[in-house]
Amino acid sequence: MTEEPSSASTQLSSSQWWRNHFWEIQPLRELIWLLAAILLLAVVYVLRSILVPVTIGLAIAWMSDPLFDAAGRRWNLSRTVVLTGLLLVTLTLILAAVMMLVPQAVAETRQLIEKSPHYIQAASSRLEQYAGKEWSERFRNLASPSSVSPDSWIRNGIRFFVGSLGVVGSAFGTASSLALSAILIPFFGCLFILKFKSMNQRISGMIPIRHRERTIRILRRMDSVAGSYLRGRIVVTALMMIMFSVAFLAAGVPYWFLLGCLTGLLSFIPYLPVIGFAGAVLLTWLEAMSGNTSASMSAVLIGPLIAYSSVQLLEGRVITPWIQSSSMQMSPETVFIVLLFGGALAGIPGLLLAVPVAGCLRVLVDEFVRAPPTDTQPAELTDILRARCRRKPAASGSH
Repeated sequence: MTEEPSSASTQLSSSQWWRNHFWEIQPLRELIWLLAAILLLAVVYVLRSILVPVTIGLAIAWMSDPLFDAAGRRWNLSRTVVLTGLLLVTLTLILAAVMMLVPQAVAETRQLIEKSPHYIQAASSRLEQYAGKEWSERFRNLASPSSVSPDSWIRNGIRFFVGSLGVVGSAFGTASSLALSAILIPFFGCLFILKFKSMNQRISGMIPIRHRERTIRILRRMDSVAGSYLRGRIVVTALMMIMFSVAFLAAGVPYWFLLGCLTGLLSFIPYLPVIGFAGAVLLTWLEAMSGNTSASMSAVLIGPLIAYSSVQLLEGRVITPWIQSSSMQMSPETVFIVLLFGGALAGIPGLLLAVPVAGCLRVLVDEFVRAPPTDTQPAELTDILRARCRRKPAASGSH
């Protein structure tokens, strides 16, 4: 008797579904959310030239936020004052680098281009000993002055670009986009730095109250994992650029500045600096084969090997533990596998972001998949239980 009205009401509501608002119908609501997500992705793709500088500026603000917070707590300085001083220091360092380091890089680049025919000839003569004259002739054709000289490169490049207006337009568009990004990225970075704290408060206020505490805790853990890793890698990369340049200079490696900067930049991604080591061995061997130095074959390998190994040992034993203090809590094998997956899925961006993304996923797994430990009771509940246990003997003694 009691089930008939409920079944009748259910049939009535199902037969009158058309009287509801369209957003109250579950299938239509899910379809609307799907269309909204597709529209959002389309808007992001169309506005990618603007959203990329905005995203990079927001990342700069996020990465530098601990610095501004520390300056405010220790010296009671506002973000505007700290930002002004940081901009002045950054501009000074950029001008000093342009005046002192860029001429060295330009000189080494020009020297490498001018000597490349001799390197190719030396390599072809050695190739003839092992692979035969046919392969040596093919390789020696690359050493013709018309194909390697800087002047011929410039002339051929001008002819190619002038002959195809489409490529000229594309190059002009690319240059304009880079120039616009060079202006917008610092602008958005400074804007987000000044407004970062208020942005955090507004975003926290938008989270529902019943989920706010846990969501903020998860976001703080993810910020601690990914932010500590990225900030630490930036500092480590800058130090590695200096150390590799000094080590290659001390080892007598040619083009030590270019190789040191390249190997240091590659050290942002674990295991990639070995590419710079291979380049150092190759250029040292070509320099020796072309007759510019009298180094033996053992010295060709030993010099770059000692320089590379000493820097890597210092980085692995001292610099990284001191700066990052194992923030990711991942084994080297796990990091290697994560980098393989990141590179296969997203290329260079995947290599750059694979480790911090894996750290954030680990935080989510800890929060939503793994069971919480049994000994993490609230402090108030523990105190209440202890108090009750103490009262029971006293009550029994009074009876």
